[in-house]
Amino acid sequence: MKVPEIMKKIEIINQGENYSLSTTNTQTPKLGKGEVLLKVFSSGLNRADIFQAEGKYPPPLGASDILGLEVSGEVIKKSSDVHTLEIGDKVCALLSGGGYAEYVTANPELCFHIPDHIDTLYAAALPEALFTVWFNIFQLGNLKENETILIHGGSSGIGTMGIQIAKLFKNKIIVTAGTDEKCKACIDFGADDAINYNKNDFLSYLQSNSSKTRVDVILDMVGGDYVEKNLKLLKYNGRLIFIAFINGSRVSLDLLKVMTKKLIITGSTLRSQSIEKKIEIAQSIRKNLWPLVKSGNIKPIVDSTYPFCRAMNAHDKMKSGEHIGKILLINK
Repeated sequence: MKVPEIMKKIEIINQGENYSLSTTNTQTPKLGKGEVLLKVFSSGLNRADIFQAEGKYPPPLGASDILGLEVSGEVIKKSSDVHTLEIGDKVCALLSGGGYAEYVTANPELCFHIPDHIDTLYAAALPEALFTVWFNIFQLGNLKENETILIHGGSSGIGTMGIQIAKLFKNKIIVTAGTDEKCKACIDFGADDAINYNKNDFLSYLQSNSSKTRVDVILDMVGGDYVEKNLKLLKYNGRLIFIAFINGSRVSLDLLKVMTKKLIITGSTLRSQSIEKKIEIAQSIRKNLWPLVKSGNIKPIVDSTYPFCRAMNAHDKMKSGEHIGKILLINK
């Protein structure tokens, strides 16, 4: 396939709180050593895209300044040292940037062949969620079979993926979400209990039933006043994992509970991990999760799709918090 010199991309206009997005033209990326060039089918939205557009999350050194951390696409070109992928392969890929465009380069070790039963557009909903859930919950959080996990933001792309995987690994799953509709969706995805945080304080709700307060692992993307409540809910040797701070990262805490209950507080950002670490996570996903994707036991949960020309509408949808699952941009 002949690769055009110029491609379409989505550009940030007036980066900051009042940013907008517009489609424009730019140079098609050049293929580097150990890379493949993908013709993008669709791109997954992530909160990191919004933070970058607001000027709060600059791309790491050497990464594209184009938004987009995950795509699905077709391999149309590869460097001579790539032997795991072939021209024409349909894959989804984790990126450090560049996904909001017609073409993007990717590391082949971070690409996964799309199973036949998964829509090639919907496959873009898989990489970021799989990597985030596996690395944070199962590697950092060391969630074990039959333990209880509390996932805040259960209806998000990360949350819906976390529910599916934890269920397959025989864990008890509690989630928080903002509406009764979202709570019902989380139950349908496999959660054992779902708390509407606009109706119930999750700490009081769980403490009112002593059988529900033994929480081993908490995945938190909220922060703020949730942090102290999380510490109260965790059992002895519990693990609290942060992946975002929607309500703020600065809190005042009495750390005595951390000591007396031997709690572990940790967290991560995926984008800033080294390529070696990402490849290590990818290898573990291929072994432990991708067979479950291929068998249909793990599915991409997609809320809605938008064409590139409506990227700002897609961002507005994410900022509204009304979505259940992932929002995708379609290259058309």
